[in-house]
Amino acid sequence: MIKAVFTDLDKTLLKDNGTFSETNLKAMEMLRNKNIILIIATGRNILSAKKVLKNDHQFDYLMFSSGAGILNWRTKKIIYENYINEDNTKKAIDVLLKSNTDFMVHDIIPENHKFYYWVHNSLPDFKRRIKLYNEFAQPLELRNSPKKATQLLAVL
Repeated sequence: MIKAVFTDLDKTLLKDNGTFSETNLKAMEMLRNKNIILIIATGRNILSAKKVLKNDHQFDYLMFSSGAGILNWRTKKIIYENYINEDNTKKAIDVLLKSNTDFMVHDIIPENHKFYYWVHNSLPDFKRRIKLYNEFAQPLELRNSPKKATQLLAVL
C-alpha cells in the first residue's frame, strides 16, 4: 500500500510555463482523497516555490532547497532545517575561490533566499540569477564572509 509520494516541481508537476496541468492537479487531489501523503521536493527556496504554489494546492509537505528544509504546507511551519557549519562553509568558499568559479552562498533557513555572490567568469546563467533575485543578492566580501550557509551554488 502506498503511503507517500515524492515528486519534483519544475518540469515534473509544473509545465514549462510554470503552471500546473489539469491532469496534475487532479492527480494531487486523488492522492489527497486516498490519504496518501504528497511531498514536493525542489531545489527552490521557500520564497521561489511560493511564486508557483498556491495555498489551496493539494499537497502536504514542501521539501525545499535540495532537502535542506521541510515545510508543512498546511500549517506553513518549517518542521526541518539544516545548514553547513562555519568550518565547512569556509572550506567550500576557499575551494570555489581557488577554482575561479562563479558561486553563491545562501543564508541559513528561513532567510536562505538571501545570498552572497562571487563573480569570476560572469557566465550568462549566473548573471541571470543575480538579476532575477537582485533584491536578495549582495557581493561576497572575503573579510566578512558568511559563517554558516544553507547551500552553495556554483555555476560552471
